[in-house]
Amino acid sequence: MIPDGLPTSGELASAQGAFTLLVISGLLIVGVTAIATRRSAKSFAPWAWGGVAFILSQVIRLPILAMLSALIIGTGSPDSLSPGWFAAVVLASFTAGLFEEGSRALILSRAARSVRTVSTGVAFGVGHAGVEIFAVLIAPSLAALLIMQGVADQSIFAGLDAAGSTMVAQAAQFLAAQTVGVSLLAIAERLLAITLHVVLALMVMNVVAARRTRMDIARGLALPVALHAMANLLAVVAGALFGAFIAEIALALFVGGAVWYYRRNAVNALDSVPPTAPAQS
Repeated sequence: MIPDGLPTSGELASAQGAFTLLVISGLLIVGVTAIATRRSAKSFAPWAWGGVAFILSQVIRLPILAMLSALIIGTGSPDSLSPGWFAAVVLASFTAGLFEEGSRALILSRAARSVRTVSTGVAFGVGHAGVEIFAVLIAPSLAALLIMQGVADQSIFAGLDAAGSTMVAQAAQFLAAQTVGVSLLAIAERLLAITLHVVLALMVMNVVAARRTRMDIARGLALPVALHAMANLLAVVAGALFGAFIAEIALALFVGGAVWYYRRNAVNALDSVPPTAPAQS
């Protein structure tokens, strides 16, 4: 059944162009940064280990987040800017910081012990961010393109009942609102995310490499976890309150502050610590 209220062919074509821009840009960002960091680090392994850290963090985090969200917020979808919405955003932001930085520390202390220099640390952070781009930018954009193509040729409605067709039509209307401007803001956000991931990866690398006890490492992770959570929280809340453009400006200022703090305060732990020293309990 083909429902009423579908986007026009022109609206679909415009949105398809915007999502295609996201896919191409995402692939270029991942490819260029992977090649650049591979050359500077003299190995592809740090980039790959960074990607593994992201995957591990999400495998652990997502089921826990779903369980906590159901217990604390419920199964419904809270209205934007409602108390339930803020609780959901805070929970998602905190778990992102906790599990992603914790996963980084685990991989760096157990598997990627050769990642102890600035160049390898940068590659590790870029790898984490690169796999994240596939998860949050490229894959969803490809899915959107497939849905809109199915709407354009109406093949997606084959075999659907009225309720299913209505849901697809609503999704198509939402996706058709995508513009090139919104895509450019999304690309800018990913570039900022890469920068922040590099800073956080270097912070975690130095914490892990400092021959501290596991409790010391846990305390040392407090700042990276907090910065990660605050960046996520800022982007979502500022976007809901002031729009995407202001949110990106706020995020850029935050990331700039994180870079400044790292450059001003960080000391590469390799200067005094052998790279393979394990943490002691």
